[in-house]
Amino acid sequence: MGEIVSIRLLSFLELKHFGTQLKKKYQVTILSATASRVRLQSPYWHHEESLLTDIQDYLLARVPEIKKVRTTPAIGTVTIYFSIPEDFPLAAIEELETGLDKIYRKNGMLLNE
Repeated sequence: MGEIVSIRLLSFLELKHFGTQLKKKYQVTILSATASRVRLQSPYWHHEESLLTDIQDYLLARVPEIKKVRTTPAIGTVTIYFSIPEDFPLAAIEELETGLDKIYRKNGMLLNE
């Protein structure tokens, strides 16, 4: 049983580290979060409807665990509704970052590396 807890803790720590990197790069702030929803905000998203539409379409097409994405360009927010299993692989999150980078570049956004 202790081994399962260690694996879950390690995964949590890896995700936290990865999330910190994404926050720095994309300037994303978590406004609120529950077990099935997260509301995010970034200055990159303010009045960027095309960028947000591309992000929304990408997430819905690539992550079946994401059930709905609501964007609000006027205030630069994205709300994601999801059902993510405990064993969601870190590699899948890293792959999503690669796709998001392409979307940002397509929309002329320079990122903080």
